[in-house]
Formats: sequence, C-alpha cells, structure tokens
Amino acid sequence: MAVGARDHIDKLLVQKYQSLQVDNHNNINQIDEQEMLDKMQTVAQDKVAMMKYQDKLKELGNKLLAKSAYKNYRYIPVR
Repeated sequence: MAVGARDHIDKLLVQKYQSLQVDNHNNINQIDEQEMLDKMQTVAQDKVAMMKYQDKLKELGNKLLAKSAYKNYRYIPVR
C-alpha cells in the first residue's frame, strides 16, 4: 500500500504544506511531570485490573461450560 498524493488536489496540498514546520516547544512547560506520571500509573493500574478481571471471567466461563457439558453428558437418557 503506497502512501502519497493520488490526485491533483492532494499533490497541491502536499506542495503547500511541505515547507511548514511544527514548533510545540512552548507548550512543553504546561505539562506537570508528576501529574503525568500519576496519570500513567493510574492507567497502568486500570489495565492490570481489567486483565485480572478478564482472566477471572474466562475462568468462570470455562467452569460453566465444563459443568454444563458434564451435566449434559451425565443426564443423557440411555435406551
């Protein structure tokens, strides 16, 4: 899959914006390092909690399927 301008309008836009540069260095001081680290830690803890919860749900689902299969196997009428 190629990336680039495909038609005339895209080519003109590329020519127009290829010389522009982004300078966000003045915004870097607005971010508090400790606050950012706290948010990253919170996100990581949430992700770990969700993974643990997902594992518990998978285990419960497997147990229910096994129990259902055992019950169905056990109560098959024999003729």
